[in-house]
Amino acid sequence: MNGLDVIAVRGFNANFKFDLKEGVTNEWKKGLISLAAFLANAMVESIQYDSCDENNWQGLDGRYAISNSCGQEGYNYEDEECSLDFESSCPVVSSMEVTAVNGPIGYRLPPPFQCKPGNNAGYWESSIGQLVQGSYSNVAGRTDIEGCCWWGRGALQTRGPCSIGKINYYLGKKGADLGRETLYPNIDFCKFPEALCASADDKNLRWNAGLFEWAERIPSRFQLEPCRRDELAPSIIESSLKSGAIIDAIAIALPWVDHINKKSNNMKSSNRCIATTLAIAASISQTAAFTTPSSSRVSPTQLNVVGEQASSIGPAQVLRNLKEKLPQISWLAEGEGSASNKIDIPDHVASVLAQPSAPKREAESDERTERIRNRAKQASEDAMKLRGMLIGEDDEKAWWRTQKSIPEGGRVVTKDDPLTVIVAGGGLAGLVVAAAAHAKGMKVALFEQASSYAPYGGPIQIQSNALRALQQINPTIYEELVAAGTCTADRVSGLKIGYRKGNKLAGLYDAGDWLVRFDTIGPALEAGLPATVVVDRPVIQQILVKHGFPEGTVRIKSRIQQYEDLGKGRGVAVTLEDGTKAYADALVGADGIWSQVRKNLHGLDDGAGGFAASGAAGGALDDAEARKLARDTVKIAAKADRRFSGFTCYAALAPHRASNIENVSYQILLGEKKYFVSTDGGGDRQQWFALIREPAGGVDPEPTPEDPHPKLTRLRKEFAATGAGDADGNVWDPFALELINASSEEDIKRRDLYDGAPLLTTLDPQRLLSPWSKGPVALCGDAAHPMMPNLGQGGCQATEDGYRLIEELSKVQNTKEVPGYLGGYSRVRVIRTAIIQGFAQLGSDLLVDFDLMMTIPLLGPFFLTMTQLSMPFILRYLYTPSF
Repeated sequence: MNGLDVIAVRGFNANFKFDLKEGVTNEWKKGLISLAAFLANAMVESIQYDSCDENNWQGLDGRYAISNSCGQEGYNYEDEECSLDFESSCPVVSSMEVTAVNGPIGYRLPPPFQCKPGNNAGYWESSIGQLVQGSYSNVAGRTDIEGCCWWGRGALQTRGPCSIGKINYYLGKKGADLGRETLYPNIDFCKFPEALCASADDKNLRWNAGLFEWAERIPSRFQLEPCRRDELAPSIIESSLKSGAIIDAIAIALPWVDHINKKSNNMKSSNRCIATTLAIAASISQTAAFTTPSSSRVSPTQLNVVGEQASSIGPAQVLRNLKEKLPQISWLAEGEGSASNKIDIPDHVASVLAQPSAPKREAESDERTERIRNRAKQASEDAMKLRGMLIGEDDEKAWWRTQKSIPEGGRVVTKDDPLTVIVAGGGLAGLVVAAAAHAKGMKVALFEQASSYAPYGGPIQIQSNALRALQQINPTIYEELVAAGTCTADRVSGLKIGYRKGNKLAGLYDAGDWLVRFDTIGPALEAGLPATVVVDRPVIQQILVKHGFPEGTVRIKSRIQQYEDLGKGRGVAVTLEDGTKAYADALVGADGIWSQVRKNLHGLDDGAGGFAASGAAGGALDDAEARKLARDTVKIAAKADRRFSGFTCYAALAPHRASNIENVSYQILLGEKKYFVSTDGGGDRQQWFALIREPAGGVDPEPTPEDPHPKLTRLRKEFAATGAGDADGNVWDPFALELINASSEEDIKRRDLYDGAPLLTTLDPQRLLSPWSKGPVALCGDAAHPMMPNLGQGGCQATEDGYRLIEELSKVQNTKEVPGYLGGYSRVRVIRTAIIQGFAQLGSDLLVDFDLMMTIPLLGPFFLTMTQLSMPFILRYLYTPSF
């Protein structure tokens, strides 16, 4: 938004700017499509790689020429020439030395680009993860990297001495030296082109450069003149508006510049559609790569809730402003929604569910309800009685209390003297790591900080990918979980509109009408994976404790305060909060989003490690503790470098047979500023979440005689289904209140939702090389990649982490190899989790702005169609048999 304000609104002392068609009658569509096309290009070039610098991606048989910094796909970037009417191209200086800030992130991928004098730069051999010296040419025949400082940078990967020279002339020091007022008068982009990615003056520079390049190459005047090659996008925009072909307009606009042309034309059409969908989604979302959230606006609330009310920010606000300028014609909103949107199971879902290999729905029964609820109750009681925990004399004789005498250079790992592992955190991630370690013959101890092993929250969806990981770790655990669980893949899932919305041009929808419907079993069957089940947390816990490792593995009241890397293969020394010492060959931090292990690993400030409000520890929280924690967490998050999502979440497990239980397993009711999620919890129970957009730290009033149920009072107003509706006048589908009213005040828990990026914004080479590990210490689960709950993949990715981490550690033959294999685990996992975390984050931000689309002609139907078409691709990515 800062970039648009500068390049599109205020301008930068040039005779052109990014054209949003602001204030031009009937021209707003062109501005919107131009913005979406720009974002589509940015998605192709930089956003999908989460990188400002161009990556070394063109290789042959695993070999990547270091001279690719000179150009890829046959290009030689330094040969770019400006037209005769522009004489400010950057000089190519062979003695210049520059190293990129960013490089490919992944296991054994090549290093960041660089340029410097010298011959024969060599190549990167990915099979061994090493640089090989010698003569090795890129596609264009270059073997050196002299003067090759002009690789792509910024949102659109601006390349070449001419293009960067234009930035220097219009935005940088060249223009200032000529007497013009520029945005960056002290930055000479010709002498230091890497400033586009590394500038300390302006973190928005990479976006400003991309918006400038788009504006400079595609001026608005070209729309009225004959089209040339580099004017493809505006002509397409112009013709598409006449024909209404918005999909083609944005998809075809992708190859608008020469250096993108070949890459885009080689994209499959389905990938183009996905890239375009994500570009539109990014234009609606309040977050995108490279952006910094702006501060929230303070406004009063009618609901007497302590805390600030959030304002809509980011590109979504641009759309909202455009929509508000449209004329509102009441008769367009009259009529009824389509009958087809009221059908729970459409033909395309029914055909998949009817397949012989698909699970068949078992109707709810009193017997099954009693069995599932009783097992959950018994598991909770067992946990409270410390069954299977390390206590008493066994604790005093535990193997981890004795420090082994290990020489420098480590010790040989054998069956009789196996690798030893300490796991911090007794939630799902920690339990899976411990079970996997034991299955591989390692000695393992699990330290849980809570004083009672009482699980927090409702049941967990163990999706197909996580079930496969557990199946590979321990078949008995897998079989027990499937037997204890309730299948949710035997019905439909999808998105509904929470209240009446739309018009005759964009589509009419009544409250509770389906917007998107899909099945989860089809992609699972394609990958040969089992069907998703939902299982109570205490049951999962007890199955893992009973079948995953020996009794006495778990020790409660054991918060890790700090650790010491003993170095040279001698392992790690752990200090607990009570002063107890523990020793092992490796330490795994599975201690949640406010991980104390992460605090020590990354050298974060005091206060970055906090009390967990999830996993095992959170079960002890009552309303008073939660109210205090909400305020404390704001401070912890700032220290821990975590992102507040913009949402507070109310959650409960309602002991209620939902009215749509036989057809629907998972649904989201969408609305402005909030949405309502519900899923089958098994045993005639519904787990629900009400996510409301507002700043962090808010709490509900304490109960009073006048209002003994403040949380229920608020939620009944937020999702009002009668009368005038909610505070915005929207009358919600009654299903939300059906579940809210079936819950008690005591069962409803509230917490702010935080997440964070696993791809670290750091220049520390060690952290770039191995984001989640250092020495004999590694992170997994929420400690490494906390996620929004929209995809239900938080616990599933933690399970994948546990499997992969121990698979890597099982290759260790000498303890000195532990750091290398933990680093390998980190690099293997970080890309997949980053993508899934990004989907969850974007989806969460997108859902509360969904109503934007429902009244915009053409764009609304297009967006819904693309969301429907993209779901199978997203699920196929989630449900992979290997990770």
